[in-house]
Amino acid sequence: MASLREKFRGCLLGAAVGDVAGAVVEAESPGYVARTYRSIDEMLATPFIPEFTGPDWRVGRFTDDTQMTICVAEWLLAGEAPAPDALLARFAAAYQPWRRYGSGTAQILRAYPEHRAQWRDLATMMFPHGSYGNGSAMRVAPIGLACFDKPREALTLAIESSRPTHCHPLAFQGAAFQAIAVATAVAADEFAPAAFLQPLRAALGYFANLMQDTAKFATALDAIERGLARGASCAELSETLARALRCMRRRRWRCIAFCVTLNRSPT
Repeated sequence: MASLREKFRGCLLGAAVGDVAGAVVEAESPGYVARTYRSIDEMLATPFIPEFTGPDWRVGRFTDDTQMTICVAEWLLAGEAPAPDALLARFAAAYQPWRRYGSGTAQILRAYPEHRAQWRDLATMMFPHGSYGNGSAMRVAPIGLACFDKPREALTLAIESSRPTHCHPLAFQGAAFQAIAVATAVAADEFAPAAFLQPLRAALGYFANLMQDTAKFATALDAIERGLARGASCAELSETLARALRCMRRRRWRCIAFCVTLNRSPT
């Protein structure tokens, strides 16, 4: 059985490796990936891939996903109250435009140094109601690790970590579910579907009580439950969730099903 340290290391390093590999097929469809590459090794053997703008992407580098995940980990380890504006300051200090930041997040990080006092307003610069992209979910794993035995605290911290760049309720929900999924997988000695889904259902109730629309993630949890009941593979669950959430063109979904791989073989 893996130790807690091994689970922490596996989660963070595994996500970073997935980021490096996923960068090769940024925004490509599953069909394109299947036609173009026969294996992960073949993907990583490609030295460069063309960018829409700017110089070619050098394969083997990590993207904003890993860069911002590191910032979240450092934010939690700083020994101070984990305030959202302090996290935004870390994001801005670590900002490297060539790491493929989303346009909305990039705009926020460029504006922050001159508008620190207005940090809350920056999150709605591009999207009036805030972004509900996957940006805050993809970087939230350290919160799930730090709060592996405190799912409610994981939920609260995930929302605060999302707030600087993704302040739409759906973004809050996605970040919270991902953090709780990581926490639940880490805390378990072995994978049990009912035990895995219970805290996620509880989080769904938390957001429903706030009068938020939880239909998308309720659909996703239903799909996970049905898939686990029939013994679906992680790959099948990933594709099922992508369809349920209508995000097939997003690479590196970091969907909840990925967390099952912490306790289960991805076959």
